[in-house]
Amino acid sequence: MARLKRSWIWIGPLIILLVGVFILFVENYQEVTGPPSEEWSREIELGTLSSNIQPHVSEMSNSTLSISYATKKGVQQKILSDTNQVIAKHTYDIPYNKWTETYVKNDHVLYFDYYAIYDGKTKEKITDASRFIPLKNNVVYQQGLEIFIMNPETKTSSSLLTLPDDNVEFSMYEADSQIYLMTQKTDTSGIDITFYQVKQTTVSKLAETQFQTKPSEVAKSIQFTIEDHQYSLFLQTFQKQSMSGKPVSHYYYSKQPLDEKPQLESITFSDPAANQALSEISDFEIGTENGQTVLLFKGYGFTKTGYREDGQFNIYQAIINEQGKSTTTRLSNTPDSSSQPERINEDAIIWVDGQGDTNRLLLASSHPEVIEQAQQVSGEYLLGALGKTVGMLSYSFFAVIVGLIWYIWPLIFLAVMMFSSNKAYDKDQEWVFFLGAFIYLGAAILFKDRIYTPSLLSRAPEYLSFTGSSIVYTLVFALVIYAIMQLSKRDWSITVRLSYFVGVHLLFVTIFYGPYLI
Repeated sequence: MARLKRSWIWIGPLIILLVGVFILFVENYQEVTGPPSEEWSREIELGTLSSNIQPHVSEMSNSTLSISYATKKGVQQKILSDTNQVIAKHTYDIPYNKWTETYVKNDHVLYFDYYAIYDGKTKEKITDASRFIPLKNNVVYQQGLEIFIMNPETKTSSSLLTLPDDNVEFSMYEADSQIYLMTQKTDTSGIDITFYQVKQTTVSKLAETQFQTKPSEVAKSIQFTIEDHQYSLFLQTFQKQSMSGKPVSHYYYSKQPLDEKPQLESITFSDPAANQALSEISDFEIGTENGQTVLLFKGYGFTKTGYREDGQFNIYQAIINEQGKSTTTRLSNTPDSSSQPERINEDAIIWVDGQGDTNRLLLASSHPEVIEQAQQVSGEYLLGALGKTVGMLSYSFFAVIVGLIWYIWPLIFLAVMMFSSNKAYDKDQEWVFFLGAFIYLGAAILFKDRIYTPSLLSRAPEYLSFTGSSIVYTLVFALVIYAIMQLSKRDWSITVRLSYFVGVHLLFVTIFYGPYLI
């Protein structure tokens, strides 16, 4: 027992330091595994991709959902149940390059290699193509200036439209078994758009209109929907020149009857996890829900999943009401850059997370079964929390350098006492230790802002950052260390005792507060 009491001088601080590290790990685990929003699950991995090309999603004949994507090992297909659970997997052997896109539904497999479309089973070339757009039940592709639609079952194609020149672009929108096509041409007079409805193998013109961007802006992308004889436009523009010299994006929205011109109004997207606007928004997917326009997109916003950066690209949803006001919800929360969001049904999305040479295909959902599945502890989350903890601890020891002004005063005090004519230091009188400790604590409180900075307190959890916490913890750490020293009687000199007191106190501050210093 006596031996344990003597060893407590080292065991006591070690236990407290380990408790501090464990608390930091638990806190980081909670942040790494934090759901993106209420009633929405964390991510579930469906597979790994060799590129960031958006997968093809289709509904199978038995009402299950098919998600297919190209990899170096062939086309991977995952079959999902109505609760968004993977119930089957299939692999189709095809040649692969980084531009490979796929169409898979039931027993029909097509793939596109940037130059042509092929039958995925026979590997036979079907037709040349310069663009490939897989829809739910059809494939639209471009060959020169001509746009075709292909029946995947029969592999037969029909011409839909011939573009007037290379300056005309087109995009597709599909909803409720209806397919719409929009052409877009930009010139000095403005932007001309024309809407068409695709009916089997033909198109019929619905409307055409024109609008202009501001003189200082250039159109980057245009998204559209058509529903109940109304169209919605979402426009992203770039500022030609900005004060900062960096590209600045602007966003506009309009919803009008088909026979009216767009009335574009500026729209912004706020970060639901922070009091700021989202930035670098892109990868839009537009749709409608209950008469409102719904946007999926990637944006740079606040997250606590990383160990150094407090921001990352994640997936967000914005619902735009009839008044053109948006409500933004975060749908992914990962430490890696997320992109290419796609809604697979009304309560689930998929997206691609970049991880260097490989990309992960992830799913998140508001379905209770998926939420429960995503809450399970996994090695990946534990490693993520451990990595964040080690990273934070690695730079927490800057607190020792920053706190130099704390412990330089007791050192000066000892030097004065050593060379003074007063013999109290040589006689190891107790008041010398207490005075040195009070000088150290006084300096720690007087110069507390050197470590307990406003930015540190804003990052630290509430139990470390309440009003007056810096003074409270400075004194509590001191009392704990003194209690340990009293419990384990050591015949140490004044210098050793004071060095122990200051050193352990700085270690406590370093482990508990240091991780939030930078």
